[in-house]
Amino acid sequence: MKPIDVSTIPEKAPSFHLEEIDEKIVLQGTGNGRSIILNESAALIWQLCDGTVTVRGLIEKLEAYFPEATEQIGGDVHRALHVFGENKAIKFITV
Repeated sequence: MKPIDVSTIPEKAPSFHLEEIDEKIVLQGTGNGRSIILNESAALIWQLCDGTVTVRGLIEKLEAYFPEATEQIGGDVHRALHVFGENKAIKFITV
């Protein structure tokens, strides 16, 4: 897995949105048939990808909210962003 540049800004693709289907959180692509089942952490990371905060900023924000999980947050963010990127659900803006 190629490292993600923490100074880039993840921005959601407008064709994707979250849905709850059969008590599962699903990132659904409209028009492209893509669906990704997310856990709660990945869903939260998706919601924070608003096109204004860097990857580093997302990690810092989550570490502030969940100080007991700081050791795993960076890895969780990178894994989720890789999945989003591979499925064309986000793009990375270089600043």
